[in-house]
Amino acid sequence: MERREFVMATGAATAIGLAGCIGGSDGESSAEDAVEVYWKEGDEDVIHSESQLDANDGDGDGEHEEFDPEFVEATVEAEDIDSDELDDEGFSASELDDDDIDDLAEDEEVALVELVSEVDGDELPEYWLAATDDGDWYVLDLASQSVGF
Repeated sequence: MERREFVMATGAATAIGLAGCIGGSDGESSAEDAVEVYWKEGDEDVIHSESQLDANDGDGDGEHEEFDPEFVEATVEAEDIDSDELDDEGFSASELDDDDIDDLAEDEEVALVELVSEVDGDELPEYWLAATDDGDWYVLDLASQSVGF
């Protein structure tokens, strides 16, 4: 292979490799990743278009004066859920109503994600809803545990 062919071939391979990184969506490859990025950075690029969250809602490591939460892990607790299944899990959305979740669940995947952080040796779970948009995952809403009486 001549030098010119080599340079052209490696340039084309690099361009193909970077094609998914330039422009396009800013979503994440998993529900867990979207929630983690949002929690750590409050990044508006991982907020779903149907969400009522804003970039200031992310907790972020080290952003609290009174305590310093550290990210431990995020895990999917329930997949492909709608409002009824969310209720069956003992949760409701904080900002979105059931119709919003059900409409979204008709066309996209919706997941309940548990995020665990640690403060002074204590693990603190919180729950988030994440949803896809064109195959990428985004944060949708904070999930509140339902209290039955």
